[in-house]
Amino acid sequence: MSTTNGRTAEGAEIATIDPSNLATYTDTKHSYSIKYPKGWEKSDSSDDPALTNVRFSGDSGFGSTQAFPNTAESLGGKPKSLEGLVDVFIDGYKSTFEAFEVKRKRDMTLPNEHSGIAMDLHIKSQVEDGNQTVEIPMRGKAVFALANETVYDLLIVVPQFNYTSTAEDGMEKIIASLTIK
Repeated sequence: MSTTNGRTAEGAEIATIDPSNLATYTDTKHSYSIKYPKGWEKSDSSDDPALTNVRFSGDSGFGSTQAFPNTAESLGGKPKSLEGLVDVFIDGYKSTFEAFEVKRKRDMTLPNEHSGIAMDLHIKSQVEDGNQTVEIPMRGKAVFALANETVYDLLIVVPQFNYTSTAEDGMEKIIASLTIK
């Protein structure tokens, strides 16, 4: 399916992330907030009281955010620096997705002057569709931050066919919205 400005070649509008229509999620336990697309459903998926793992999903993609203590134990003995944390997460993502490629990595200053590392991603994921497995190419953005001895990870992903300039703007606005108090 080819797309131009959020429409298929046949002219039908596709779901995308609208940067002007975002809601705010706040985690008071770990003192952070993020923006996410209005209308996306939120679900908490952490069984561990020391961390949060919140997932947002909608027709145009999904996002997740995690916050947990920055301890050598929680990171499998890996380095506690921001660069070291990013390497740990990249290894984790590579084992989660069929294919995972970092296209661009850059420093980012988040609200409240916290430092972060942002990445633009190309991902392939496999999903079950009836009796067959379908591979879906996706585009993503992630940001990682380390503050108050807590690791923050925000990932937003959309299927390639939903990736438009509007979705790109929305995804960038979402990762830049990570506010650590």
